[in-house]
Amino acid sequence: MYYRRTFTCNKDVIPAGAVSSTTPWCRSLGLAVAVIALLMLTGPGLAAQPVSIEIEHTHNTDLGSLATVDITLGSTPYWFDMAGFDLLLAYDTIALEIVSVSQGGLLDSCGWEYFEYRVGSAADCGGQPCLGGLIRLVGVADLAGTPGSPSCYADTTGTLARIEFQVSSDSAYECTFRGIQFMWYDCGDNSLTSVSGDSLFISQGVYNYDGMIHPGDTTFPTPWGAPDTCLTDSSTMFRRVEYHHGGVDIKCAPLPLVVGDVNQNNIGFEVADWVLFTNYFVRGLDVFNVNIEDQIEVSDVNADGVPLTLQDLVYMYYYIVGYPGAIPHHPPDPGDTVFFSQDTVAKTVSLSYPDSLTSVYMVFEGDLVPWGEDWEGRPFDGQYTRILLGSGPWLWNDSTIFEQDSLLFYTGEGSLVAAYAAFDG
Repeated sequence: MYYRRTFTCNKDVIPAGAVSSTTPWCRSLGLAVAVIALLMLTGPGLAAQPVSIEIEHTHNTDLGSLATVDITLGSTPYWFDMAGFDLLLAYDTIALEIVSVSQGGLLDSCGWEYFEYRVGSAADCGGQPCLGGLIRLVGVADLAGTPGSPSCYADTTGTLARIEFQVSSDSAYECTFRGIQFMWYDCGDNSLTSVSGDSLFISQGVYNYDGMIHPGDTTFPTPWGAPDTCLTDSSTMFRRVEYHHGGVDIKCAPLPLVVGDVNQNNIGFEVADWVLFTNYFVRGLDVFNVNIEDQIEVSDVNADGVPLTLQDLVYMYYYIVGYPGAIPHHPPDPGDTVFFSQDTVAKTVSLSYPDSLTSVYMVFEGDLVPWGEDWEGRPFDGQYTRILLGSGPWLWNDSTIFEQDSLLFYTGEGSLVAAYAAFDG
């Protein structure tokens, strides 16, 4: 036969903030039997829409940080109001340590008169040993002998309680989910009481962290709801509540950066990386829209300590096409000098270099059009025009471009303010 201890909910015998296991508290609510309660709630032949209570599922929580988890009344059908609740939660005490517990905003706004919590063995596990980390949360709207009444009986959605956890800094918990579950040791765990005091609402369904409902009956202790035996022991209990487990999702450590992975898909030295890197020289930093700091860092493919250089771009090209010896290393500095010359009257640019070049990058202040070929989207950003030239298979220009007397001619107006050249990266 089901039996539940009862206490008088009287502020005179409940010390404020008391959490010791010997202090009388509102563990249960002393319900009366009412055979007609089900018909009153549902009407003839109708099924009542369930209430839902949810444990928050946090995301991207850092190791060693504080995680705030709300216990929420998620849905309140037309028939529902509540004078009290008795919730029992289980959590991982190694990964999560309770820092503080407070009543939720819904209780504050309604002026509920009692809220208490107990942790560990003091949570009261129906006469059985409390296994693992447990916390019991109890709220009562209206205490006997207390002047006044609450303004509402939790007949709308809102937060019932808030728990703040200290998350372990142990890297073993990195990229893991630490579940917080509702737990049942007896039929009164995770129950709500009606305002009239004649009905106790218990679990109708329990949903896992992934939203999947537990399919069948169970036995104590369990995280899957009150067993069917609870209904045979008391006619005051009705399955009207859906419970949703939650927990703390601890952030994964960032993956190590991959050299040459300019587009940040964790694969370096793809043609797509080279194309995006090429666009940087023409369009600027705006082309890096994934993680600009990481995209800049991985562009140093020739490992000379300087990212976003023309040498990096050419070196990436040779690496992709399998040029002999094209592996990331610190290349020797040849110490060569390339001379650029702009004739603003003839509107030409020429260069002087005794050996062969692979690529040239020039920045002009002003709006000019290379070779007089105006096209939509050409590289002018309102202040500068950027021009990238290269020779070789599937590069931009033919192999003779650097052998001509004039590197390029242009229309429009602009002054050469920066120029770079590379031979092999």
